[in-house]
Order: sequence, then C-alpha cells, then structure tokens
Amino acid sequence: IKCDLSETESVRSLGEESLKFCSPGFVDVLINNGGISSRSSFLETTPEVDELLMQVNFFSGARLAKMLVPGMVEKGDGSVIWVSSVQGLGEFFPFSFKCMLHHESN
Repeated sequence: IKCDLSETESVRSLGEESLKFCSPGFVDVLINNGGISSRSSFLETTPEVDELLMQVNFFSGARLAKMLVPGMVEKGDGSVIWVSSVQGLGEFFPFSFKCMLHHESN
C-alpha cells in the first residue's frame, strides 16, 4: 500500500486499506518508521519545513495509531513500534529541531 506521509488523506487511506487487508480487520503490529530531516540550522529552518517534519515524523504515525490501536485494544493484543534516530540521544548542533523532535518522542 503506497502512502505519502506528508499528506493527511494519504495517511488516512493507508489506515483504512490496512484494516481492509488484515483479517479479521485488526492490525497486529504498527511500525512507524517513516521520517525525514532538515539539514538547516534551527534559525534557518522555515516554519513550513518545521510543519512538514512534524507531519511526517510525528502526526502521520499518531494518526495511524489512533486508527489502528482501537482494534488492538478490542482484540486484547497488538504492538506499536516507533523507530527513531540516534539524533534523539543528544545534541547534534546545528540540527537542533530534529534532535528536539526525536528526544521528545523517546
């Protein structure tokens, strides 16, 4: 199933198609591993790039989890795995915005 994590409708479609594909309508494991980065410094990064980073790196996975986890809860089984980056373990100046995103999600 193809998905553009920067597009909310594409993410919604991925969740819906995943539920149709899996039998009996429950997803056993959700692995959120999509991610992008910006190589500009915090002060040089535009708000539009910040929003794109948040959409791809966090909001898309959160949307999928909100769509798929209720079925896991109902079934009484399932796992959600968030893949992160080593940049969340410390400061990698000057890429502080991406570090902050990963640090806060770990």
